[in-house]
Amino acid sequence: MSSLSSSTKYALLAAALSTLEQALTLWTLKSVNEVLREYRDTLTRWIVDSANGNLMAGDMSRQHKTLLKRLALAAYLEGMREGGISSPEEELDDDDRETIADWVNEQGAHTLDFARAAAAVSKLKGDEKTAARGMMIDRADLWVRALDALGGLGRLSAKENMMATFRLGPTEKHCRTCPRLNGQRKRLKTWKKNGLLPQQPGNENFECEGYECLCTLHDDSGRQVYP
Repeated sequence: MSSLSSSTKYALLAAALSTLEQALTLWTLKSVNEVLREYRDTLTRWIVDSANGNLMAGDMSRQHKTLLKRLALAAYLEGMREGGISSPEEELDDDDRETIADWVNEQGAHTLDFARAAAAVSKLKGDEKTAARGMMIDRADLWVRALDALGGLGRLSAKENMMATFRLGPTEKHCRTCPRLNGQRKRLKTWKKNGLLPQQPGNENFECEGYECLCTLHDDSGRQVYP
């Protein structure tokens, strides 16, 4: 039997390390909130490093894409677990994998612009730099909310036949879409199919596109089930 080439050995080792990293992530992260906390903390650290000139935009973007793949799977699986599936790794189907992959691809398309904006802060000084860094940290919250929405899709997958009612959130002013949906009761999978899941940044089915949305879906007992 011929020995493996160096490139093949490297590829196999890289794949094994990637699998091990994902397994360790799923073992250590016990809830969607803990996944979100890691994401927020990491983005904040990168923004500060970039603002100080210690992290280049290209490097930040590449690291961000790698992190998206790892935490997307973790958030979705923990969402399924919170939805009542005790071993979501075994229940993950092709539709779930497609949902995760589509989310990663959509988010990944914006990592370089985000990284360039963070790196641009390093060229500023004084109060202007402090304010710009704070704005970047605020922007990171949109990324975290998007990951939270993915975790909600994991819960949705676990409970897709559950009936859920749309409730207005505590914002001072609502877009015209949400009041129209308020009080409507549908299966969770129908809300998803119609593209009317609240709090999804970039959702063009809402007048506010989900960016300012705090609306939620609740089961018949009043418990929030999405996001």
